[in-house]
Amino acid sequence: MFEIIGFIASILTIVTSGLAFYQARKAYVQAKGAKGKALEAEAQARLAEAEARRTREEAEAERRRLREEVPIVLRLENDDREWRLPVEVPRALLSRAEIQGLLGVVPMKKKGFYDIAYVATEDFHRMVRRVRNEDTREVVIKITDEEAEQFAVEFTPIAGPSADEAPGEDSST
Repeated sequence: MFEIIGFIASILTIVTSGLAFYQARKAYVQAKGAKGKALEAEAQARLAEAEARRTREEAEAERRRLREEVPIVLRLENDDREWRLPVEVPRALLSRAEIQGLLGVVPMKKKGFYDIAYVATEDFHRMVRRVRNEDTREVVIKITDEEAEQFAVEFTPIAGPSADEAPGEDSST
């Protein structure tokens, strides 16, 4: 909702500044006569071409971003171990329901449904929106040791510094 309001505000700003520019140029053209009209038309054509090129480039960048594959990770809260789902989801298709559907096919030790408290939290919903709308690189689902016990998968050590560690921090001290 806020994105739409921001988009509308941006359009109104562009229209308002464009109108002011147009009125100023109109006065200039009237003062300069026919030669000024030709110059004005050429300047407007160049501005329109530059704006169209910029808009195309922005749209293509957004299409590339939405095609990016996003990994989904089950990460133990009190440990530096994780398990990555074998499939990644295109950012454009990423949703709470898609993630929960993929979690439903993770191998289980006992027949039944998974039970992860984190997926019912507001923090999880915010994280999914952030990953979809920004450039966050992965979906991290925090689970407890007890929740990890239900899955028939092997959790491995996290490669590199943990998510809670600041860059450049030495975890060996």
